[in-house]
Amino acid sequence: MQSYQILPRTGTSMAEEWLGIGCDYQINNKFDDALRAYSNGLRIEPNNCPITCNLGVMAAQQNNLNLACQQLERSLLFDSTNATAWYDYTLVCLESEKID
Repeated sequence: MQSYQILPRTGTSMAEEWLGIGCDYQINNKFDDALRAYSNGLRIEPNNCPITCNLGVMAAQQNNLNLACQQLERSLLFDSTNATAWYDYTLVCLESEKID
C-alpha cells in the first residue's frame, strides 16, 4: 500500500476519504490494500454504512458469500434506508441462495 497524506476535501470527512481510497484499490482488485483503507475509515467512523457495504461487496468478489452477507447486514443496521446496501445484499443473498 502506498503512502497517502490525506487532506480532506471541503465538506468531506476523513472516513469518506478512506472510503474513496479503498474504492480505488477495490476497483483494481487490490483487496488487501482496500481492506486496510476501509479499516482506517472504520477506525474514524465505526458505523459507516458505505464502508461496511463495500466490505461486503469485496467479500462477495472473493466468493466469501457468508462474510459478504454479514457485512451487508451490518451496513443495513447502520442505515436501513440505504438503497445500495439493500441492492447489494439482495444480489449476494440470491447468489448464496438465501432467497428463492
